[in-house]
Amino acid sequence: MLNRLLDTFHQIGGVQGASVLQDDGTKVATSSGTSPEGEVVLELLHEARRCSSTLSAGSVEQVWLENGEESLLVQSLDGGMSLWVTASNSTPIGRLRYQAATLAPVINDLI
Repeated sequence: MLNRLLDTFHQIGGVQGASVLQDDGTKVATSSGTSPEGEVVLELLHEARRCSSTLSAGSVEQVWLENGEESLLVQSLDGGMSLWVTASNSTPIGRLRYQAATLAPVINDLI
């Protein structure tokens, strides 16, 4: 069921894949397509949380990263888990952000 829910991200043009990862990088679920996985990508979220803590800026809900070729969105989930979505750079990041924030409570219930 969770894999099918992650597949709904593909309704947004340019989405390459989505994954739910545990805090150690272990993949919990993935959509079809190319999905981020592993410990290396989690360093981004850990650094964002560290910076937020240092600045007393509160908890990190989302992290966005864009370059010339693709975009990456990370949504924090319960229990240290996170949702990762990769897309082409032409994909509207605002739409990805909204979809991730909307589905986060549903994903939390499923995990």
